[in-house]
Amino acid sequence: MVLLYIRRRLTHALQTLARHLGAPPASPTPLTSEWISTRCEGLDASAAVVEVALDEESGENGAVARVALGGERLVVKRPPASPAARAVAAIQQWYAREVHWYAALAPIAGVRCPRCHCARYDALTGEYVLVLEDLRAAGCRPLAVAEATAAATTLGRLHGRFAGAFDDDARREIVRGPLPIMPITLALASPIENFFRDCWKAVRGERRYALAELLADRGEAAGPAAIGLLDALAAPGAYASMTEALAAPPRTLLHGDFRPENMMVEDATGEVVVYDWQFASVGNGAYDLAYFSALVADPDDRRRLDPELRRAYVSGLVGSGAAAPRDLERDLRYGCLLALASFVMGAAVAGDDAASVETHRRGLRRLAAAALDWGAAVS
Repeated sequence: MVLLYIRRRLTHALQTLARHLGAPPASPTPLTSEWISTRCEGLDASAAVVEVALDEESGENGAVARVALGGERLVVKRPPASPAARAVAAIQQWYAREVHWYAALAPIAGVRCPRCHCARYDALTGEYVLVLEDLRAAGCRPLAVAEATAAATTLGRLHGRFAGAFDDDARREIVRGPLPIMPITLALASPIENFFRDCWKAVRGERRYALAELLADRGEAAGPAAIGLLDALAAPGAYASMTEALAAPPRTLLHGDFRPENMMVEDATGEVVVYDWQFASVGNGAYDLAYFSALVADPDDRRRLDPELRRAYVSGLVGSGAAAPRDLERDLRYGCLLALASFVMGAAVAGDDAASVETHRRGLRRLAAAALDWGAAVS
């Protein structure tokens, strides 16, 4: 944890110095026609620019605005205002990852995502900007539970497209760039394990996140069983070793946050559109599938969907030319536990924001129920 703290403070200091010396931002706020004409592809910069911040879609990970440029509707993503949040993002390379996705990987992925007109990142200052298609204005709507199998097939196609691409030099046209191994970075697994242990101690004692209450409809034994799983995962070496297990080859490209809130469906085509790629990484595809399967619906509905989602995923994977996974059920259990740990860490720092608290309550309930249903265990 000491090395992580030093790295965070050094990153913060370098970024502050760069801004003090007058390093320009990645984009002006609000955007200007002049900036658009020199930085963005495929846009008519002669039209008037109207930018509106979307506070409800902004947060610790970034600031989001909606832009009207004549008849064009765009979404702009920038760093958050908080210097501390920027430093954490720099350590985890969230902005570099998302820019790399749009600049280098999206064009060859075969998966629908927002069209990107500009993707820029400055490692020294931590500044970045993405100018993207506004999916709502383009006729897209939120993913419905009934469309979960289509999302699982899309995920399988994505993983099949990049299966083994980062394990050797056989496919050198696919550049890994800043993508780490695993969404919460294998290289930081030990300090993050310590952080998770501290977070679990805090969350375990919080009434609003009481697993016995969140899982009350699953029977009296469900809450204590889920607590026991998290206690075991918080034991020294458990979280790190599980991360290492899902980091081993064969690997593929992971979205890292593959949940319904990061997807829409295009009405005209029925195609699933995937966005928010800041957790893009490399690892075992079961992590993404576990994350999605556990969070897509409340436990009763999810239990009915489980077999269908697995079949749809494998179909998409094999249809893209990849081999069917050897130990999918085991790896799904590992992925579910790691995702559950992520929600514990999120809950510990969620503060009192009502929407964030509810998101983490729902996530903890769904992930804990899935872990129990799938027979997850910490060995």
